[in-house]
Amino acid sequence: MARGKAADLNQGLTLLIFSLQVVACAHGGSKNAQFNWVLFILIASLCFYHIFFTASNDAVGDYMSAMNVSCFIFTASDYILLRNRQPELRQIGQRKPTSEMSLWERLKWGFNLSVTPRTVGWSSEPTSHIRSKPTSGRVAFIATQLVWIFFYYIMFDATSIVALSIPIYGRGGPTFAEYGWIWRATIWNHIFNTYALLSIIYSSASVVTVALGLYQPGDWPHIFGYFGRDGYTVRNIWGRVWHQMLRKPVTGHANALADFLGLRKSTFTTYFKLYVAFFVSGLIHYAGDYMLHQDWAGQSVSFFVLQAVGITLEDALIATAKRAGFTASPLGKLIGFCWVFIWFSFSMPFWLERNFHAGSFDEGPSLPSLIMGLWKGAWTPKRV
Repeated sequence: MARGKAADLNQGLTLLIFSLQVVACAHGGSKNAQFNWVLFILIASLCFYHIFFTASNDAVGDYMSAMNVSCFIFTASDYILLRNRQPELRQIGQRKPTSEMSLWERLKWGFNLSVTPRTVGWSSEPTSHIRSKPTSGRVAFIATQLVWIFFYYIMFDATSIVALSIPIYGRGGPTFAEYGWIWRATIWNHIFNTYALLSIIYSSASVVTVALGLYQPGDWPHIFGYFGRDGYTVRNIWGRVWHQMLRKPVTGHANALADFLGLRKSTFTTYFKLYVAFFVSGLIHYAGDYMLHQDWAGQSVSFFVLQAVGITLEDALIATAKRAGFTASPLGKLIGFCWVFIWFSFSMPFWLERNFHAGSFDEGPSLPSLIMGLWKGAWTPKRV
């Protein structure tokens, strides 16, 4: 029994949950899908079992696994329970209705939907919230991606070295408060570290699948948006710059709840859905907190709801400035970038500090260090 749980975590359970979601998506597209909710109950039950009743001796691995599994709960709910509360899901260019497809065709359809969290290439694609699709040929795309992977690797390497030199980010380390408020700004090093790691994973997957002919370059718009162009508001950071992997399940549940409550289009409804969406995102991340710490003291829900508060205040300030006669200008954007820098320097440590002290960085994903290897021969640097 790992970390006091009744059963050892079996990663094969994640594959089973994913397979059930594919089957549920395929069954949901059939003409006789009225009992599809049974599959949701099975998926949700397995997810709750995975999160709350199993563990391994790799706490950080459990943390990442739990967030992945908790996301299945809401994607399954979105694709199964909320299917009739949103426009029909169709692949762009799909001519045959899903209900007229064979079982094998629907299974392939469900698999493609399940491995495309941003629904790129689908009718629900968030076109205005992600980068434009690559238009280059296969060889040029692969060559370009390999160059970017090397760039992201150097970024990940450099930011990892910095984090290893700051005790705050280590297991059992001091708090940000002990070091002083100015040290909270170092959280941006962690943000760029995460940005680089996710970009490496995503770009590597794009190279492999395009090289094998499974997908086209246009199926792989960059995972992140343009910080230099859009990163001057908290709303843009979450809605355009950061990855949109959770966008569909969180907005789908927010829209469904507003519809269920009979809320008409209004400013109140807009912000109601904003808070619900961030609350759902908080729940997804909270599962990771629980598996990492094995307690209920995680800060994910508080952090993500706080982001909605920040956006509300930000919108009010922008509206006030417009009424006062201020218009968009380079100076205004500069002020916005400063605001974003301060906001995340203030809010993100409240969320992640406890995770750092539980080993989320020190025992998290790592790669051989080219910088330290060439400099000091330390290809796998450790915290001093």
